[in-house]
Amino acid sequence: MADLVFRPVRKEDAAALAANLRPSDEAEIVAAAGAAPVITIARSLALSTYATAVDRDGELMALYGVAPLSLLGDVGTPWLLATPQLARHARPLTRTARQYVVDALRFYPVLQNYVDVRNTASIRFLSRLGFTLFDPEPYGAAGLPFRKFEMRRV
Repeated sequence: MADLVFRPVRKEDAAALAANLRPSDEAEIVAAAGAAPVITIARSLALSTYATAVDRDGELMALYGVAPLSLLGDVGTPWLLATPQLARHARPLTRTARQYVVDALRFYPVLQNYVDVRNTASIRFLSRLGFTLFDPEPYGAAGLPFRKFEMRRV
């Protein structure tokens, strides 16, 4: 059994992840963006300052990255989308994700995004990484309850 491998994103990764996306991530994408997951994933990759793919035994497990909130601001928007199989590898992902957050804070003094309240696995993950989670508020194309999450460079 191989460990998680972190590698550069490939052109075909958006479609591969969209075909095997966690149901909670798919529901979140549809509620927030109102678009098909493959379109939203490809857009996230195109807008990101940097992005990384996570493989195990040659199988794509997740994509993550950070994109600027606006062209003029200093706020980064971190994101992570995964397959259901990634849940079995939460511990090594969390260790690596902590370093990713430190690196992202070097580029952006504030990291901020929204998470669907139904996406409990992502909320637990964000809490473990040390993000502040705010009270739910209507957000996105569907106006469903989402929680803003944020971390600031100290």
